[in-house]
Amino acid sequence: MEATILLLTQLSSNLVSRLASVELEEMAEYMRERDAIFIQLQQMRPTPSEAAELRPAVDRILAMDALIVARMNLLRGEAKAEMDKLANGRTAKTTYEDAYAMDQESYFFDTKR
Repeated sequence: MEATILLLTQLSSNLVSRLASVELEEMAEYMRERDAIFIQLQQMRPTPSEAAELRPAVDRILAMDALIVARMNLLRGEAKAEMDKLANGRTAKTTYEDAYAMDQESYFFDTKR
């Protein structure tokens, strides 16, 4: 169990060390690896003494998770802003197109003076 906790600690600390430049794809890969480690952890049954011994390492992981979750929320906010921007652009385009849809057969004449 200690090796699995150490692996999770290393995975989390690697991500935290480059958190400012992490993109969405890297975050998704981290979550896949983390989920696999958690599946391993859920299958283990530590004794109370082992759990007490590993508690500081788990607390460090939880502290890193708070930073990671903050970055994930920031990325989610950025993605939502971009999606809203695209939706507003589509709305403006359809509004503009709908306003001139009935004039498709109109003609313009230039007159000479």
